[in-house]
Amino acid sequence: MRKRRAVCSSIFMCVFLFAAINSFPAYSSSDIENETMFADEAIPSWDEKYKDKPVIRLLEEHSFDINEDFSFTEETHIVIKIQSEEGKNAGDIIVNYDREKDIIEYLRAYTITPEGERIECTQIEDRNAHEGYASISENRFKLLIMPQVSSGCMLEVKHRIFHKRPIIEKHFFQTFPFSGFTPIKIFRTKLMVPDNLELRSMYLNSDISPAVDHEGNKVIYQWEIKGKEAELAEDNMPPMAEIFQSVSFSSLKSWAQLADLFWNLYSKNIIISPEMKTKIKEITEKDDSLRGKIQSIIKYIQDEYRYLSMSIESHHYEPHPSNEVFTNKYGDCKDQTVLAIAMLGEIGVKAFPALFSYTFDPDFEKRIPMPSYFRHVILCIEHEGKNYYTDPQRKGFYFDETSYDLSGGYVLLLNGEGGLLERVPPAKPDLYIDSSEYRVEIDEDGSALFDGSKIFPRIRSIQIRSAYLNNTEEGRKKMLSSLDASLSSGGTMLSRTLNNIDDPYKNIAIDARYRRTDFVKVANDMMMFGMGQLNTPALASTERRYPIVFSGSYRFKNILDFIIPEGFEILNLPKNINYETEFGIFRRTYESAGRSIKVSDIFEIKMARLPPTAYEDVRRFFNNISNSSNDTIVIKKGAYPK
Repeated sequence: MRKRRAVCSSIFMCVFLFAAINSFPAYSSSDIENETMFADEAIPSWDEKYKDKPVIRLLEEHSFDINEDFSFTEETHIVIKIQSEEGKNAGDIIVNYDREKDIIEYLRAYTITPEGERIECTQIEDRNAHEGYASISENRFKLLIMPQVSSGCMLEVKHRIFHKRPIIEKHFFQTFPFSGFTPIKIFRTKLMVPDNLELRSMYLNSDISPAVDHEGNKVIYQWEIKGKEAELAEDNMPPMAEIFQSVSFSSLKSWAQLADLFWNLYSKNIIISPEMKTKIKEITEKDDSLRGKIQSIIKYIQDEYRYLSMSIESHHYEPHPSNEVFTNKYGDCKDQTVLAIAMLGEIGVKAFPALFSYTFDPDFEKRIPMPSYFRHVILCIEHEGKNYYTDPQRKGFYFDETSYDLSGGYVLLLNGEGGLLERVPPAKPDLYIDSSEYRVEIDEDGSALFDGSKIFPRIRSIQIRSAYLNNTEEGRKKMLSSLDASLSSGGTMLSRTLNNIDDPYKNIAIDARYRRTDFVKVANDMMMFGMGQLNTPALASTERRYPIVFSGSYRFKNILDFIIPEGFEILNLPKNINYETEFGIFRRTYESAGRSIKVSDIFEIKMARLPPTAYEDVRRFFNNISNSSNDTIVIKKGAYPK
């Protein structure tokens, strides 16, 4: 198992610890504009290991020069080698920037042919980073369409960007990754910090120490890694931010400081207007309970407001005033959250914004505070002495039900009192259960008549309901035809009734009756059938590097009551199956009485994060299920039971 290391310190205070180290070449603003030919350094073992990789990085250099006003200059120098026809897809290179906050001071790129000719890239397009999405943003990127890209060539890119003002005033925060899925032969990062600026640092999955030097009023930190191997992509692995080697820096001193900074941005924009008061009264007057009034306000926002990201000017982290959002009838997660807070406050309900992170890292609370961990804003509602986290944009859930996509994530609650960092409780099992129960009458010709019902999990119910209610009559017919084919596994649907289709907060249930002509295998006077093999992940690898993450819970329950034809007896009835672990359960039971053979399946995966040492247990669990769930029931006409 790889060593995990999270060390927090003040780099301003620890300069003397590394003062004797200064072995790296100088890297200044003037160097990046030098048009010298790149010379590839031989690292025999690394070269041999990655000789067949379609794309490799021969060099990756980054430099960050921070000023006392928290503006900073970023320089990047990258050399990529294309080693196969497949690698030619890397011939389009992206340089991201913010049109409002950044100035691209220098940008050059070249294709270096196998013969050594340098061909400058002249086709550079400026594009919207959110093109095609409901977003108004200053986020842009330069698309460099490299010339004459072929196997054996190198692509060299150099750019310098001046970030003229920080995202959060008077603060700097940045994460420098040391690894990725692409192998890097030489990796260098340089950070230049004013000696009066105190930053906290944290290493993740790494113990690589920098060389430290002084130049004028700057403290200079330099990291160099040679022969950096590619990270391994695995099934059910943690998010990349949790497994890559990195070092993070932040001028924020605590989670409380971060929470209070954000609370100040949000609280000043919680504004109620006379028009809002009138609407609140209108949409809640028919509700008898406070819970009902809360849900009516949430539903009103979900139904009447469209999502539109507005990350421009000061609104990367600051929402628009709630009264403006109310009038405009659009906004992003920040905007719709403050609108909900303002409207709920009018009925006497306390609610707060909460920054949400999709991480499942158990050590998340030990990280240094940075806003970049949080990619979403949700709502915290106080009701009957409890805090409930809900997403105003997520339809189909009551506010006091944890939706599947929030389950287990981290929130930083903004309450004006230093905030609260905690995990969102897991979703209740009845929200994600997928269950069905059918009576299956088997005929002697091998056909089978299914008669029963199926209950869909909540998220699938939301999808079906949306596809049905928001469709044309012709569209509904096609959607139901597709659903019938899926339910009957290609059989003939005889009747079908959708239940709970008009109730937005219930799981959809379907009563169905269908016939399958291919369900039973017939061989002379014998018939063979069963539940069938359960599909499980194919874990072919025998080794594991990273933790195994099951980010959500899943529960499947299926009961089939087979009614065999008159005159047939059971020749083979499989044994019961029972596998149970800390992360999953699979049970299959067989019961026979008269002409009835009832088979019951329960398969459950629990939300869990397991160490790499548990991989063999996970692999064995799924392999056992796959190997044992393919047993069949055998009946024979006129046979005596074994």
